[in-house]
Parts: sequence; C-alpha cells; structure tokens
Amino acid sequence: MTKLIHHFSFNIYPIQPYNFELTVHKPAGWPLFSRDEVWKDKILWTALHMGNELIGVKLHPSGTNYEPQINAVVFHKDFQEKSLQTKIQNIIISKLGADTDLSDFYLLAEKDPILKYTVKDLFGIHNTDFSTLFASATLALSLQMAPIARSNQMQENLIERYSEVAEFDGKKVRAWPTAKVISKTNVEEIYKDCKWGCWQESPRSGLF
Repeated sequence: MTKLIHHFSFNIYPIQPYNFELTVHKPAGWPLFSRDEVWKDKILWTALHMGNELIGVKLHPSGTNYEPQINAVVFHKDFQEKSLQTKIQNIIISKLGADTDLSDFYLLAEKDPILKYTVKDLFGIHNTDFSTLFASATLALSLQMAPIARSNQMQENLIERYSEVAEFDGKKVRAWPTAKVISKTNVEEIYKDCKWGCWQESPRSGLF
C-alpha cells in the first residue's frame, strides 16, 4: 500500500455540454480508471499510474451541463515539480474528454432518427480514455471470446493479485496493474492464479 500524503488541486472547465456523472460513472457500469474506484455522492476517487508514479485523483463536479466545472485533487507521494504537475493536469483533462468538442456530433444526431435518442438519454456524456495503454490491452484480452462474468473474473483476479493500492483522502483504491509488474511474472502463474485464458475449474468445465 502506498500512502499519498501530498496533493495539489486545479479546476477543469470542460467543453460543454458535459455531464460529469454520465462521463465518469458509465451507465453500463464501466469504471473510469480502476474497477476498485470509489463513487459516492457524485464524487469519484480513483487511482492510476502516470509513468512510474502512482497517483490518486479525487474529482468533484459543479456547475451544469452548459457551464460545467470539475474540481480535481491529485494526491501523490513526494514529487513537487511544477512541470510534472502541469503535465498530469493536461493528461487528466484529456483522459476525461473535457477538451473534446462534440458540437458537430450533436448537429448530426439531432437530425438522425436513431441518434436523436442518444442526445436525449445521454446528453453531455463524453468519451474517456483508459489509464494506460496496457490497461486497455489487458481489458481487450479479457473480453475475447468470454462472457462478461468471466471477463470480470479475470480482471478482478489480476487487479487483486498484482495491483498497487493507493491510500489517500481516507480512501484505498487499487490501480490497474502495470506492464512492469506483470512482466516479472509468467503466463503459467497468471493462468493458474488469476484464471486467465482457457482456464478450467474442473475437467468438466468448458472453455471460459
């Protein structure tokens, strides 16, 4: 467990329309960065790696869809460089899709007989990015030829065994495992201990 005792904060002003809840707390149940993140009272606590640094992030929205604002607090272990803080700030803005202008899509969708329902039901939702490319790749692998229940099982086992826990703001959040950590293990260990791939619980179990 890594205690993140330092922090800095900044405000994000997304391109409107922007619905914070729909964007970071997906209607389909997908998390923003980590399956272990905390969502309470429309505030999100999550964790991710940026390079070799583990950081915790607290996101608290204010404003409206047309005048959105997000207060972001970044918790870290010991770095203080202003240039690194600015870099992290820009990355978070990008991963939240806060700098994406969807006005052209809305102009098209409002005239489309099918897409118009997207405007009505998911107004202000923005596409977000994974915490890292490795997280995206491992998620894609876990979804291949497997029911959602098996995919969830594989992801949860991998996170439980290989993730780093960030402790900050009274919360404990597991970040998605890094490529560096996974590279130190082997395929057989992941297959057996995390039940990845064509793992079988018993001789009678089918694939996945």
